Amino acid sequence: MAENRNDRSDVENLSPWDLFLDEPYIDNGKSPEDALWCKILLKILKILACILALCGLLGGAILAKLSLLIMASRIGNNGIVSTCVKTSSYENLVDPIPVPEEERVYWSWLILIAFSLPELLTIFRSLRIFHYKGQEIPSIGDVIVPCTFELIYVTGQALFVFSLLPTIDSVQGVILCTSVYFIPTLLGSFSEYGRRGWYIHTLNIASILLQLGLYLVWVIIHRHTYGYVTWLFPLAAIMTSFGNIFNFIDDRPNWRFLEGLARFKPNLLKSGYVSYAIISSTKIVWFFCMMLFCTWLDGVENVWRLFTKFDDAFTFDVEDKSPYIGLTQNSLNIFLSPLFLQVIGSTVCYWCGKFACKIYIQRFSFALPIVLVVPVSLATLVFTHHFCIYNNPFFGDLKFVIPPGDYFLDNHYWIWCLWYLTQLWATAHIWNPKVEKLAKTEKLFNSPMYSGLLVDQSAALNRKRESDANTLLEPIEVMDNEAEVEAAAPVESDYVQRIYACATMWHETRTEMVELLKSIFKMDKDQAKRRLFLAQGNSRGYYKYETHIFFDDAFETLSVNGPSVVNSFVSTFVDIMKTEIRFITGVDVPLTPPIKFETPYGGRIEWTLPHGTKLLLHLKDKTKIRHKKRWSQCMYMYYLLGYMLKDLTPNRREIRSRNTYILALDGDVCFQPIAVERLVDFMKRSPKLGAACGRIHPTGEPGPILWYQKFEYAIGHWLQKSTEHTLGCVLCSPGCFSLFRGHALMSPNILSKYTQMSSKPLHYIQYDQGEDRWLCTLLLQQGYKVDYSAASDAYTHAPENFDEFYNQRRRWVPSTTANIMDLLADYSKTISVNSDISFPYIFYQSLLMFGTIMGPGTIFLVIVGALHRVFHVNMWLSFFCNLTPIVVYIIVCYFCKSKTQILFAKLLSIIYALVMVTVFVGISLIVVEEGIFAPSSFFLILVSLVFIVAAIMHPLEFDCLIYGLVYCITIPSMYLFLIIFSIFNLDNVSWGTRETEKPKENTNSGAENSTGGSNPVTRQRYSISERGSSRSGCFELSIRGLCDIVCCPKSNEIRPNNRSTNAFLNVPVQNDENQQNQPEMDGTQTEVSCDQPNVSNSLEGANSIEQDYVICWIDCTTVIPGRVGSLPDEESQFWRELIDKYLKPIEADSEKEKQMKAGLIQLRNKIVFNFLMINAIFILLVFILELNKHDLNIRWPYHHLTLEPIGTLFVLFFGLILLIQFCGMLIHRTGTLAHILASTETSFW
Repeated sequence: MAENRNDRSDVENLSPWDLFLDEPYIDNGKSPEDALWCKILLKILKILACILALCGLLGGAILAKLSLLIMASRIGNNGIVSTCVKTSSYENLVDPIPVPEEERVYWSWLILIAFSLPELLTIFRSLRIFHYKGQEIPSIGDVIVPCTFELIYVTGQALFVFSLLPTIDSVQGVILCTSVYFIPTLLGSFSEYGRRGWYIHTLNIASILLQLGLYLVWVIIHRHTYGYVTWLFPLAAIMTSFGNIFNFIDDRPNWRFLEGLARFKPNLLKSGYVSYAIISSTKIVWFFCMMLFCTWLDGVENVWRLFTKFDDAFTFDVEDKSPYIGLTQNSLNIFLSPLFLQVIGSTVCYWCGKFACKIYIQRFSFALPIVLVVPVSLATLVFTHHFCIYNNPFFGDLKFVIPPGDYFLDNHYWIWCLWYLTQLWATAHIWNPKVEKLAKTEKLFNSPMYSGLLVDQSAALNRKRESDANTLLEPIEVMDNEAEVEAAAPVESDYVQRIYACATMWHETRTEMVELLKSIFKMDKDQAKRRLFLAQGNSRGYYKYETHIFFDDAFETLSVNGPSVVNSFVSTFVDIMKTEIRFITGVDVPLTPPIKFETPYGGRIEWTLPHGTKLLLHLKDKTKIRHKKRWSQCMYMYYLLGYMLKDLTPNRREIRSRNTYILALDGDVCFQPIAVERLVDFMKRSPKLGAACGRIHPTGEPGPILWYQKFEYAIGHWLQKSTEHTLGCVLCSPGCFSLFRGHALMSPNILSKYTQMSSKPLHYIQYDQGEDRWLCTLLLQQGYKVDYSAASDAYTHAPENFDEFYNQRRRWVPSTTANIMDLLADYSKTISVNSDISFPYIFYQSLLMFGTIMGPGTIFLVIVGALHRVFHVNMWLSFFCNLTPIVVYIIVCYFCKSKTQILFAKLLSIIYALVMVTVFVGISLIVVEEGIFAPSSFFLILVSLVFIVAAIMHPLEFDCLIYGLVYCITIPSMYLFLIIFSIFNLDNVSWGTRETEKPKENTNSGAENSTGGSNPVTRQRYSISERGSSRSGCFELSIRGLCDIVCCPKSNEIRPNNRSTNAFLNVPVQNDENQQNQPEMDGTQTEVSCDQPNVSNSLEGANSIEQDYVICWIDCTTVIPGRVGSLPDEESQFWRELIDKYLKPIEADSEKEKQMKAGLIQLRNKIVFNFLMINAIFILLVFILELNKHDLNIRWPYHHLTLEPIGTLFVLFFGLILLIQFCGMLIHRTGTLAHILASTETSFW
């Protein structure tokens, strides 16, 4: 119950001397990430990430380029290169030395390998995605057209590396890499024609003409120097510029000749990975053919040498060769180093660039290093060519080919400056990223991988020019007026992200309600900032926000046939909105009085929060609409996704639903706006993402139960959810804090099934005991993905005592098992429709399910073995000492009530906790005695290390590791007795938590009725007690213990005090002139005072009460100040139809309830029998083998120990699961770090 407090909001009602106020302390609810030190640390980490990504991309690209020049220079037609030789005192250069034919063959094959490795990665990735996620099979035309352009690109690359680069010097080789932007510039000019200013078109034309002129100038200058290679250069450069051609063709081009090519883009997106698998295979073959062709240009005999000298090239005897050739004198393995560095450099360049684009540091860590690669490479060559710095363990005595003379004038290197300008213009789009955070590769790059030879040019041209996602285009003044948006029907408005926070409440405490309201008001304040950014032209991250709270069973009845009143939980919420908002928001500005509506399902109160967002409190009357959480979810899903979108055209409805999200909340959750933003980031990544959940932290009063849950939640998220996310999909997105995509919920077989009544015993377990998990199961079975964002933190109240915890898990355990079994039973269908669920994922879930079923038996055997080892008791004695309490508990669970079962489990938990403490001490002694490589010691240390590393990987949650001690000693309780308790109570489908006792029927009032009392009010018991207060005459009125109202009578009036926060009583209103004199606001909106002229007249008879009754919560401005609104007829009709079709209150049917109860008991008995038999057989099998392991055993390599086979398999089984989860955690944690860095705002990139 809410407490009366001397709040400043009621200061006008206090006596002049009563100024000692009781102001509540409201925690700001900040997460550890909001701490100043954490913010500074994140900014430092982002700066380091920027620097590392820049250095990685720049260094990798330079390393790959210089390594390619080294390899290409060794296959020149003249076969003459400069080589380093080490003298007695210093390193010097020697005259050009001929390269052996074996070496030239060797380098040719290494270049082929360098080209092929990225293509092989593309093939592997494409096949993996096609196998696990599936894609459309492309038509022949969809493959031939892109393949043709890619083969042209490969031809240009082959001419570059096999004909051009071996002929020219290294400096010119770097310069000519900037000449491969002709086609992108040409297509870009056509795409932008008519869409941008005249100066853009002028620069495009100038760039095109400049590139053509430079091709001609280079040919004229070098026409007598390089022979036919001079004329190959323009052809090679233009053909190389055909790479990523579709990136520079708009979806709707202005030129007719480009329309045919534009039609291939959407097909390439649908079947891209299948197409690229075929294209990459073709590219490898074609590059090999071009290698033969370029070799043939140097002489037919050279082609045959590639094969006849192959064995000699790869079995080169370095000791028989002169020390002046290009081979190293140490080992042929070092001879592979240029290829190794080229592959490593290009790979690091690609991944660093991809990482930079994902975390929003593209300008500084992608665009900048890309444009610096060529200048830095030239500087490296020019300023180091006098030194033989490449005589090292990597390059051996290999040397770049550097011509003598003035580099800028004598060798016409000034041409590079002009080509460099054309490169900057052609790749200007990389300075203006337009995608969301953590965007997928398909949105970042045109092709899935990179070019192995020209990696920096490939990265710049491969980066998509613009995102497929639409951006927000409408101004702020339009956004604030939804009516204007709908009237004008701008399509751009449908791309605006809309988030509807929908919380379900029932019997939350005042503290829990305050936690939720803190989060709602923070979201309101965050909306103001986003609107401000939008007004300044920054639409990134903008979304509209609105809050809906659905109060279950919001009304209660004071008597059998009497009127209903709003219950104490609703009144507590309204009191918080009246009295404590300034403590929550920190701003002493009162809220605008709400608008109250009477609705077909009960009522609605609508507030406008300080920064303009709406808060709608929906009050459900269980006599009018079906109650409980699942039906509240159906209410807001049909309202927000059905009614709100019904007037849109099908196309607009499709777009709007894809950008509409429902933030499912519990009534006690606390979160930050950044957590919601990070969930939205996940949603933007893929339209197939149906739901995303955050990291849930349990809160409450400190104690063993809460400590256990802190560690349990921690390892559940660290290992289990992260592994599910990495392997495929998260199975459960908890309703306390999850974001659902509207379009996914509107898909067939989701809401239509979610609204189904439970008709079978199993349905009560699967549907009603775990509605959140069932909704996610429906999403998965329709092909949608569910993700886990570890960077989105939310805090929810957890059970604080043993009884409530056991009752909660009594619901969770069966519903979890039922939903997973439903998914596994029809896994082939799920795999066929869901591209994110694969057979390895199903296999992993099967392992977990098997471990769950066998878990109690495993725990039993572990305790038996531990007692035997620690206390040196006989195995049979240890066996029966543990079996006896378990058998007794099973009997108690079968015959006794739930409370008795919990009491007995509590007693056994205490006993076994003490036993576990002793066991762990004994195991520690065994570890010291037998060493860390003993089986039990090794597995214990391995598990401990996994938990410790996981905690280190989650530094802000490291304190959860401390609670692992409580977790360890309660393992028997939570994994043995709790499982037994859950399956033996399958027939109990009550909620079990937050339940309040129903008021007992008053026998005295019944007696009064039997003696002739006809007035229903006379059945109510009144107890009046005077209060010792200076306000003489004040008394407290209690009505059947349900409604406490503080009243101060004046004359003959009863005036409810507006400081009352316990309940709002429905007061009869007489139809007289007093009512007619009440002030009117406008039309249908009126303010009615609860002050009645004569309380005796208001309690005169049953008929007058029932006829003149008016709902007090909506008419009484003293209790809830505000206007009374009228619900639109169309919306009222929607609610009536929805209730009639899906949400009509369930009528009691005793016969049906008996049948269902019998069905649940039968299901329980069946499951109990199977569960006990499986575990009994397993226990007996392992125990007998343990007793006879001297005859049938597996020898342990250390200490001459022996292991029984079944136990060894189970150690390996749980070890495998732990290894999979550990690897999944590491992969997921890398993505989480990227997500956190992407969300960290910085001001300089």
